[in-house]
Amino acid sequence: MPIDLQGAAALAGVVNSQGSWQMEGGILKVALLNSAEVTPDTAVTFSFTLVNGPSGQDAQDVYVYTAGCEQDLAAERMEPDLITVLSVSGAKAGDASPMKIYNPGFILKEIGQATPYPGANNTITATIALNFEVPDLTQSKLTIKGLLGSDSKASSFPLLSNENAFLVDYWNHSTGTARLNISKTLQRYTSYILELQLLNPINGQQHPNTVKIALNGLGISTGFENMNFSSPCSITYGSLDDCKPMQIQSPSFVIRNVGQVSAMPLSWNEIFVTLVSNYNLLGIDGTKITISGIKPIDLNDTERLLFSGGFDQKQFFNDVYESNDGSLYTPLTESASWPPREGHSMLALGPEYNYSMLIVGGRTATLGGRNEYLKDIWVSFDGIEWKEIVPNQSFPARCWFGLTRFSNKLIISGGISYEPNPRLNDVWQSTDGGINWYEVLPAADWDGRYGFAMLLYMKPTRRLSPTLISETARTPTLYVFAGSSCQTGCVLYDNALAGCETLSGAAPQYCCTLNATCAERPNQNDVWASSDFGLTWTEVANSSQWSKRVFPQLAETVDGSLMLISGYDSWDRYYSDMWVSSDNGVGWENLTINGSQTFLRRAQGQLVQFKTCMILVGGNSRQNAADFENYDDAWSPGVL
Repeated sequence: MPIDLQGAAALAGVVNSQGSWQMEGGILKVALLNSAEVTPDTAVTFSFTLVNGPSGQDAQDVYVYTAGCEQDLAAERMEPDLITVLSVSGAKAGDASPMKIYNPGFILKEIGQATPYPGANNTITATIALNFEVPDLTQSKLTIKGLLGSDSKASSFPLLSNENAFLVDYWNHSTGTARLNISKTLQRYTSYILELQLLNPINGQQHPNTVKIALNGLGISTGFENMNFSSPCSITYGSLDDCKPMQIQSPSFVIRNVGQVSAMPLSWNEIFVTLVSNYNLLGIDGTKITISGIKPIDLNDTERLLFSGGFDQKQFFNDVYESNDGSLYTPLTESASWPPREGHSMLALGPEYNYSMLIVGGRTATLGGRNEYLKDIWVSFDGIEWKEIVPNQSFPARCWFGLTRFSNKLIISGGISYEPNPRLNDVWQSTDGGINWYEVLPAADWDGRYGFAMLLYMKPTRRLSPTLISETARTPTLYVFAGSSCQTGCVLYDNALAGCETLSGAAPQYCCTLNATCAERPNQNDVWASSDFGLTWTEVANSSQWSKRVFPQLAETVDGSLMLISGYDSWDRYYSDMWVSSDNGVGWENLTINGSQTFLRRAQGQLVQFKTCMILVGGNSRQNAADFENYDDAWSPGVL
C-alpha cells in the first residue's frame, strides 16, 4: 500500500514522495527517482507515519538494502536511536528505537478521598491519564475496584464530576467495584478527573491495601493496575493515611481540649472546653455530652453539715456554719455575699454539679421594716465564697417553700408570697443547676401552703431485711406533708417591742412583723405524693394520725421509713412528738424515746440524716405565752 514520505530527500527529488508499505512484513520500499544520483557521503533522510499496534512490544531490528542498482548494497542492521528521550510521561533512553511500543495503560492513576469521618458522605476522587486514545464509539468501560467497606448498598452512586467523559454503569457494594461507561473520546496524555460519592460506614476501618483500575474496550484494553494514593490531601483532622480511600476513623472527638482560668484554692474557676467531633451528633431526647473528672471539691468524700442564715426575732443573718460530727459547729463565714434572710432553702447538689450547694429564696426586711420575699439563687463550692446565679427564667419570690433534687433535676414548690397568690402550690423545675426554670404545674391538687415538709423519697417496693432496702427496687417519689394554708391575719409578731410582750388577747397591729391576711390558721395533716416529680399528685392520707401542724421536719431513716417530728399548731402549742411510717405515708406509729425523754418541743428546726444517724438541729419554741426561745442545740437519739 502507498505511504507518504516526508523529509529532505523527498523534497529534494531524490526519492519518490510515496513509498510502498507491506504491513505483514513491516517492509517499506522507497524508489529513487530517474536520473537521481546519491553520491557518497550524501545523507538520504525522510520520514513516514505508522499507527502503533494495540499491544506493547520491544524495539525491532531494522535492516536496509538496495535492489535494482548497478551495484546493490547488502542488507545491514540499522543503528537504533538509543539516546533521544521521547517527550512523553515515563519515557527513557531507548524508547526512540523503532517499533518500541508501550503496553496500553495509565500514565496517571491517583485516587484519594475527601473525609475519613464515620457516617459521612465521602467524595472519592480519581485522576487518570492514558497513553492511548479511547474513542467514544468503542463501548469502552472504566472499572475501579477495591473500594471496600462503604455503606452505599444501592446498585449506583452519585457521580459528582466527570468532565462529561463518564457515565455510571453500576456499583457492587460487596466487592467495592465501580464501573463507568466512556461517553466521549479520551485523548492520550490528557488527565481526567472523576468524583464519585460513597457513604462511609459508622465504624472505623483500615483502608484497603490496593485499589485497582482498568479500561476495557473494543480492540484495546489495559490490565488491572494498582492506583496510587493521593498525598498529601486536605483533611483537617487526621493523618496521611486518612487520605487513602475508605480509611475511616472510629467515631470520636478529634479535638477535646480543656483548660481553666484559675489555679488558686477556693476561687471561682471557669473551665473552657473545646470539642470537635468526627461524627454527626444529633440532638434528640436523652442526648448528652458528659465531661467527667472535674471536681473542684468533693463534699461527698468529707461529709459535713452546713447551716445558714435565719432570724432570731430581732435580726436576719447571712452566716454559714459547718460541723463534721453534728455536735461542734464552726463558722465558715459570718457574712456571706447573699443578703441576710430566713425561710430560705439550702440544698446540697450531687456529682452532676460538682457537689456544689445552693441558697434559694426566703424573706428579709427592707429599710422600712416591710417584708421582702426573695427569689435569688446563690451557688458555692465551699460555703465561703458565693456567686449569684441570674436565671434566664425564674419562679415567683417566696419563703418557707419546698426545694429538693433528683440527679440533675431541681424541684421547687409552694411557699408564701405576695398577693394575689399569697399561698402557693405551683411546681417549678430546673435541669441546669438553676439557670433556667420551667413551671411544670401552675396549681397542684393540694391547697396552697407554706411551712410544709417536702421530701424526695426513694420509695421502697421490696424489703430485703429490717435494715436493708434493695436499691434496684426503689422509686423516687415526691412528698408534701402538713403546712399552713391560712389566708388572713398576722403570722409573726415581735414581742421585744413595748406592749408586745405577750400574745394573749389581741396584739396591737404594730407588733406584727409578718402580716399576711390570716384570721385563723387552717394547718394541715394531709400527705400528698407524686411519682413524676410534681406533674401529677395523689392524696395518700387526708388526715394522718399526727396533729395538724406547720413547720414540721421530715426525713428518710436508714431503713427506708419516713419520719416526721416537731412543728406547731398555734402560738402556744408546739410539738416534740415523733412519728414513723413504713408504708409510704399511709399509716403512722408514734414513737417514744427512752420511755419519757425527748427533745424540747419546737418548730423550724432541721432534721437530717447525717452519716449513720439522724440529727435535729435548732428551731424555736414558745414554752408559754410570754417566752419565745430560739434553740442552737443538736439532738441525736439512738432511735433516730
